[in-house]
Parts: sequence; structure tokens; C-alpha cells
Amino acid sequence: MLTTHGILILRRLGMVIAAAMVVLAMAVPAHAASLTQAWAERYVGGTDFQYASSLAVSPDGSTVYVTGISAGPEQQGDPYDVFATIAYNTSNGEMRWIDRYAFAHIDNWASTIVVTPNGQRVFVTGATPAGYPIVAYDASSGDRLWVKSVMPAGYTGFEGTLAVSPDSSRVYFSGEVEVGDGPGTKLLTRAYNTTTGAKAWGATLTPPAGTQVTPRAIAVDTAGQRLFVTGSMGTLDQVPSDNPPDFVTVGYGATTGAHLWTRTYDGANGADYAQAVAVTPNGMHVIVAGTSGAANGTPRYGVLSYAAATGTREWAVRSGSPSVGRSVGGMTLDQTGTMIYVTGSEFVAGSGESHYRTMAFSVANGARIWTKAFFGRDGGTADATAIGVSPTYLYVTGSASDGTRDTYATVAYLASTGQRVATAWYDGPDGVSARPEALGVGPGGVFVTGRGGGAYATVAYEFHL
Repeated sequence: MLTTHGILILRRLGMVIAAAMVVLAMAVPAHAASLTQAWAERYVGGTDFQYASSLAVSPDGSTVYVTGISAGPEQQGDPYDVFATIAYNTSNGEMRWIDRYAFAHIDNWASTIVVTPNGQRVFVTGATPAGYPIVAYDASSGDRLWVKSVMPAGYTGFEGTLAVSPDSSRVYFSGEVEVGDGPGTKLLTRAYNTTTGAKAWGATLTPPAGTQVTPRAIAVDTAGQRLFVTGSMGTLDQVPSDNPPDFVTVGYGATTGAHLWTRTYDGANGADYAQAVAVTPNGMHVIVAGTSGAANGTPRYGVLSYAAATGTREWAVRSGSPSVGRSVGGMTLDQTGTMIYVTGSEFVAGSGESHYRTMAFSVANGARIWTKAFFGRDGGTADATAIGVSPTYLYVTGSASDGTRDTYATVAYLASTGQRVATAWYDGPDGVSARPEALGVGPGGVFVTGRGGGAYATVAYEFHL
């Protein structure tokens, strides 16, 4: 049952309720390519409130893991929301295991799932009115291995995120917490042993009094030496504000938790909300992307690069115009670490219409390489929510509306040029709306999950040339 606190958490998590499925694939004739639906699975835990929020693909591509929020198992009997985590066979959609976890008799909202690079363990976290539990699973069986509560007594959790070290030995958590009634919050970052759950280290970032700090993403370099957390810091629950939020990015030593540097970014004296962070494969650059507002004017894409060792800003780009606003839905890097891909929603101020805007930038200097729009269905709106990349293709998913309902719309581009080569649609049952929230790319295909028709809605696609 959602309380006032629960509604605040969902708003802070950026969760917009909607969504589910059935697919039509279309190809751009020049490449005769298609995104073909391999399978689609719906999960209904009990009541009509089911919300898949995060997805991870096993390293060998055999399993896709989905987590989110699920209402109680009885229509009226259990008033509490739980973490519901599911493992699906990527070849046929068969459910390998499911676990429903509740941290005490309170609402539980799962927001993040990750899998270790060795494929042996899966970790889930999310928010509750009593803080953040981290749940560790055996990836093959779904058995719970350990559960840890991140929060010290007296704290309330709002938003948390996870990452795993490249050697699979540590799972990293970062979350926003407040003491008492706030309004100020702190940023807690923790490292845990993936086998035992023992805490390896902890760090706290305390902003100026009355200021809020919210993490949105966390990344580890490929050597396992440095950890980076990005989010926003300022007055987050009040617009307009005398203290609009800025991007904030913090670097830590991944093995010791030693603070390396903290940097903020104020794009144009407006509200700046960082959404994603990634480290280049060579470990030299930290890329941050988010929505950058202005004191007067529409928001734009904000993309910037820091030197990983020192936090020195190498370049920053704000992409948009006074009449065309943009809001970031996701960011990723290509596997060579030379290109940055950003997607999200673009809208003309006052028009009420929106469409996907996907862009590629150079890691070296932030120069724009290509930009593409996707308009969804005729006369409707389209909002991109997630992005993923393979060595050759870039995949973007989001919701597209025909004016009466939303559907999944997943687009494949040539990563090098931005040429659209395939589009797939997934409609909810009986005409209900569907909205995807996460996308994953692996050897077993392209996977999208979200919410629709009172269920988790997870779809697997095969890409064909």
C-alpha cells in the first residue's frame, strides 16, 4: 500500500506508472533488418500494481534477470509492496526462479538489479521507509545468500543504486538518506563482500546544511581501482528554487573507499539532474550525462568528461536550443570507449508533443558525431527511457503513444552512423498502456522490461539482418 512517503519515493525515483505488450517488427528496406520478438512474458503478483524497474543479462547470455515492485500476493490480504525478482531463460522465456522479498511489514520498492561478471550472483536493492536492503542471490537457483541493511538507525531511504567490481568480489551501493525530518540529505556509499555480505568500507558525502544529494548511477573502472557516483545536489523538491540542483560526481578508491575528488556542474544556472555515469575501458575518462536546465529557457542534454584520476573537467556540452527542450533517458559508451550515446525525449516548448532524440558524441572532445529523431506513431508522443549497445548496433526503447494508449517502441540503429535499421512495437493486452523502463543487450538477444496492464512485461528480441 502506497503511503505519502511511498509516493515521495516513487517520485524521487522518477517512476512513472504505465504499460505491457505484443510486437510488430519493421525494417528499413536498405538493410532488410528486423527486431523479431522471440518471446514475451507477463508477471502478475497479486493486485494490479506491478512495476518492473530494472534488468540485467547474465554474462553468458543464458538468463535475463528482472526486478521491480509487486503488490501483495492476495488481492486484499497483504497491503505491502515487495521486491519481486525473476530469472528468465533467454532462449524461450521460461521462468527459472522467482523470489518475493519484503523488508519487514512495510512497503518495498526495488529499483536496481546487477549480476556479477562471473555470473554467479545477483544483487537487488531498493527503497523502504526503513532504509535500503541489499539482497544477494545465487544466480542459478535464486536462493538468498545474504541480506544487508545499509542504513544506520534513524535514517530514511529515498534512492539507491548498485555496481559490481570486475573481479566479482565486491558489490557497491550508493544511496541518499536523511536524518529525522530533513530536508537535508547525505550520500552514503558502501562496499560489501559478494560472498559473505561483510562490509569492506563505507563513505559519506555531507553537503551544506539543508541541501539534498541524490545518486542516480554508479560505475567502476575495468581495473577495479576507482568507483564513481553521480547524481544531483541542491534543493530537489522545490521548483523554482534559490538553490537549483547541480550535477555532482564523486570519485572513490574502489578497494579502500578513499575519497579521490568531488565535482559539480552547473550548466546554465538552472536545475541540472545527472542520470548516468560510465568509465572508458582504458580507465582514463569518466563520462556523465543528464538533463541540464537554464534559468530562462528549456532544458538540454548535458554531457561532460572528467579525468578519472584527478576529476579535472575535460569538456562539457549542452545540446538543445531555447525552443527545443531535451530530457535524458539514458547513456552508454561503445565497447572501444571512443563514442558516447545519449537518448531521451525532445519536445518543442508549448507543443505538448515529444519524440526520441538519440545522439552520438566523441569521447575525445565531446564533438557531435550524429543525431537522430524517432517520432513514434503519427500524431502521438514518444519518450525514450533506456539504451544499450552491441559492437555494431545501438538499441533505444521507450514509450510511444497514439493518443489513447502507450506502447513499447524499440529502435535499432547502426552505432557508427545512426542509420535506423529496425523498429519493434509491443502493445499491452486488451488495449492497455505499456511503458518500458529498462533495456539489456547480451549474447542471447535484446531484452526490454517495464509495466503494462497490471503486470511486469518483459520482451525478448532477436536481431536479424
